[in-house]
Amino acid sequence: VAVVRIQSSARAYFARNVVQRKREAKRLLELQGVAAALIQRILRGHYGRTAWEVAQRQLTLQDRAAPLYSRLNVLLDESREAADARDDATKAHAEAQVEVTQIEAELRELSRVGHDTWDTGRLSQGYVQRYKTSFLKHRIIELLANKRAAVVEFADMAREKTIVARDKARLIREVQREIRPLADGLAERTRRERVHRLRTNVRRNAAMATRLQKLTRGVVCRQAFDRLLLRGVDQWLVLECELSGDPYFYNRFTEERRDVRPLELDYGVIVSRRDFCMRGRIGRLMQEARDAGTLQDVPDDDPENQTVQTPVDTMPSMTTQGTARFTWTSFDGNRPPTLDQPSRASYDPSLATSFEESEQHIDSVQEYG
Repeated sequence: VAVVRIQSSARAYFARNVVQRKREAKRLLELQGVAAALIQRILRGHYGRTAWEVAQRQLTLQDRAAPLYSRLNVLLDESREAADARDDATKAHAEAQVEVTQIEAELRELSRVGHDTWDTGRLSQGYVQRYKTSFLKHRIIELLANKRAAVVEFADMAREKTIVARDKARLIREVQREIRPLADGLAERTRRERVHRLRTNVRRNAAMATRLQKLTRGVVCRQAFDRLLLRGVDQWLVLECELSGDPYFYNRFTEERRDVRPLELDYGVIVSRRDFCMRGRIGRLMQEARDAGTLQDVPDDDPENQTVQTPVDTMPSMTTQGTARFTWTSFDGNRPPTLDQPSRASYDPSLATSFEESEQHIDSVQEYG
């Protein structure tokens, strides 16, 4: 029984492996078929659109190319006629040469024998008749002279027809040379221009998509950074849903709930000193003024422009104006102000204490990490 069960389990295991491999092979074949069909469809579409563009350009150049095509057709007809006449003259010249050779052979044979009569069909268009040998010699000599003259005439005619055919072929090449930039070169030029245009569009679209993604990421990161500077690192709490048990993120200031991790939690490790997150000289002056307990903000006409002033006896006399990324304002209960709200209060000891505690908490987190 145990052996049977072991064999059954082994056969089932091997069968499952075989079935799994067959299913995987079938799935790969289906994927390859779909991919091949997609590639074929794309190629057919590309070739079809290219042919359509070539046809459209040929239609636009039809007015310019019509006289050339008409002349080309006339020259082709004349060239075919000249070639036929040349071939006929060449054939007649060859036949005349063969007849001259045969007549010369018959004349030599007639002169060699001494019979009074001779049977031949050369004088009667193929019908064999008997002639006197003396009379037949004179007639064959005359016929040989005529055939030799015909051979010369056919040779001259074949030479003239050959020259005419060559002239027609030269004219055809000239017309084709004029048509080639409009017709033959048009198709290849259209294909190259289409490939270049498509490649340029793809690269431009990719560059624009990359730029849009970069700008979007920059806006999102700057907004998250501003929220982090305004409300601190401890604004988000990680809680657990009572129904599903999945974790979610809750903002204790805005009462916002998210299932996706906020960016503020990723940036919290680099803002242990929020004054240094500001750019340039303003951040350093604000840090020194805060350490001395003499921080005072004076709003200008533009809410985003603030002037940081410090007493003369506390630090060197200087006034620096710049654009701040956040504002120091009084808190309404436990809620901080919005990003676009201008500064309306000067130094607040409780606010500075809360900021120092928050910084100490961040430093302790970093040391623990």
